[in-house]
Amino acid sequence: MALPRRTLVGGPAPESGEGRWSHLDVHDSDIAILSYAPASTGAGVAYLGFTPRVLFEDESASAPTDPDREAAALGAWFAQECGGEPGELTALVRSCLADDADDESHDDLDDEDLPEEEVFVEVKAARLLRESGIGEPAAYWDDR
Repeated sequence: MALPRRTLVGGPAPESGEGRWSHLDVHDSDIAILSYAPASTGAGVAYLGFTPRVLFEDESASAPTDPDREAAALGAWFAQECGGEPGELTALVRSCLADDADDESHDDLDDEDLPEEEVFVEVKAARLLRESGIGEPAAYWDDR
């Protein structure tokens, strides 16, 4: 299940696994994986676009997700990292996260009928980074 990837923010987790860090990978405009630490009450992994379980139609492709729990943990992480009100950041994060429910409501629509961030996960990821206070990486759009 290897997908082409672009690393957009941060770098890989430090070898020690300690400290504050974040890492965002975007794969084929369908899925973004945001890993972060410390994760507090979350899993430390959040999905935008689709979860691997939904994208690959395979329940073994990833652990089950709890987007409400992950949104609360990541919202608190953004608040500590960038400032801001944790409740507002949690709501922002939740509006961007994918869950394991396969939303078939868009299946009958052409991509041109959908908002851009529902077609290209990069757009949703950029909004999350911008509105959370992290900011878009300077080189974000360089490969377009």
